[in-house]
Amino acid sequence: MRVFAVCLVSLLCAGGVLAQKASPPPAARFGYQPDLEHYPQSTPRDALGSVLKAIQNRRLGYLLAQLTDPAWVDDRVRTVHGGKFDDLIKETDDQFSHDPGALKTLEAIFKNGTWRESGDTAEGQVKGSDDHAFFKHVGDRWFLENRKK
Repeated sequence: MRVFAVCLVSLLCAGGVLAQKASPPPAARFGYQPDLEHYPQSTPRDALGSVLKAIQNRRLGYLLAQLTDPAWVDDRVRTVHGGKFDDLIKETDDQFSHDPGALKTLEAIFKNGTWRESGDTAEGQVKGSDDHAFFKHVGDRWFLENRKK
């Protein structure tokens, strides 16, 4: 009887594990497939490291499609660039060209920043600085937020 009970419990547990659905892989956006192996986003700090890597590798399309807040990107492409994602890439490239300090700020936060998480948001900041990097959690990933107006 004990063997039967152990087998029954084992089958029920195994059935529960099999019944859990694996989360679907992230979708491609604007033609860019997610690459979570090379650009991880499991923590806000990981996401910031991926943002820096994408910028340094001149992969601004990937940065915008897969590492930046999808709602912000979609809205910006629709309302500012008339549906043209490539125009947002150009705008972002121009921003980094005209403000090289922005990259240095992100690097400083990555290397020396302290992090505060609250629910689905996170903030990185270097102590004594007014500069912040903001992230939001969507699904299983963290995304860079653009809070500048």
